[in-house]
Amino acid sequence: MEKIKSLIRIFFSRDFFWFIVIGGINTLNGIVFSYLYSLFLDANFSFVLGYITGLLISYLLNSFITFKERLHFKKFVKFCISYIPNFIIQNLVVILIYNILGWHKLIAYALAAIIGIPVTFLLMKFFAFSKKTSGRVRPLEKDGDSFSEPYYLSYESRYRTVYAAGATHWGHQPDDPVLGSMLEDWVRENGLEGKNVLETACGEGAAGVVLSRLGCLYRGLDVAPSAVEKAREALRTCPEASVIEHDMVRQPVEGSYDAAIDVMGLHMLVTDLDRECYLKHLYDALKPGAPVILIRQAYSPDAFEGRVETFTQWQSLTGEDYVTASERSAYGACGAIKVMLPMLPARPKSRQGYLEEMQQAGFIVDAFTEMEESVQCLHTASIWMHKPC
Repeated sequence: MEKIKSLIRIFFSRDFFWFIVIGGINTLNGIVFSYLYSLFLDANFSFVLGYITGLLISYLLNSFITFKERLHFKKFVKFCISYIPNFIIQNLVVILIYNILGWHKLIAYALAAIIGIPVTFLLMKFFAFSKKTSGRVRPLEKDGDSFSEPYYLSYESRYRTVYAAGATHWGHQPDDPVLGSMLEDWVRENGLEGKNVLETACGEGAAGVVLSRLGCLYRGLDVAPSAVEKAREALRTCPEASVIEHDMVRQPVEGSYDAAIDVMGLHMLVTDLDRECYLKHLYDALKPGAPVILIRQAYSPDAFEGRVETFTQWQSLTGEDYVTASERSAYGACGAIKVMLPMLPARPKSRQGYLEEMQQAGFIVDAFTEMEESVQCLHTASIWMHKPC
């Protein structure tokens, strides 16, 4: 039942909406080009040429609008492959409607273009524009004899609960003076204006708004779909910015970036393997010499520094309750809103623990600073580092 619900949600998503819009444009393109070609060529052959022309336009539009991906030859090939079932179905429809039933060719072209949309969308989403995991892969969390979703997806549940209660946002905002000052200094000192800056675990996009205002070409990633939608809304006036749903633990990052930031993201991972995969994918996404800043990461001088293999082990070590809800404050249009929320997993580290972890990931640490207390996390630290040249 849950799989059916998940499938239904896909067809009510933003991605499917834009796929339908672009599909409408592509349908019109296919009909128009097929008809134009048919003025000089055989009707069936004209349909094939019109289909190919529309396919090229569709790839461009779906890359830039629906899935917000950069153009890549390998993705284009996968995109074309994902359309093969649709192509076969449409050709059969044309043969049936035009050749056998003798209907007008425009009707045949139109019906053929409409049929097969759901199948094509699923193939595009999970094949053409999917992000495969490479390197070290974190397995699904095992609970008894069954596998469940990763513990860090509980952040999606929190976003949904907060928004359902009427809150407009949960995390830090673009007008955060500390965040704004830190990013302004960082961008200026590293000459990042006009450069490609990646934010992992971007949340609701607050840092993305600040970086975009400072002239950076921003790309945000987050595992929580609700946060991604909120971030896109916050960045709708920033044409050079983009945000996509992405699991940094399981998926490598496509592209190469001049710099990267993480605001309260890494500390939500409690097992060592999760953190190692996350940092590896971050490291691989950066150009040599790229600066990185980790902002407001959970910090404790007495943090446990042993290896944590599973989430169950972490729960046993800390004794923390991630089920019972307590009253917390979120932010609405008219002020604070009280919401009942359970605690979320977050793993603090000591100064030495962070330094060793970053060095093992291949980074060179430039500075480590304890931060003042904040609403989201009382005891935090920020780390400035860079990838070796």
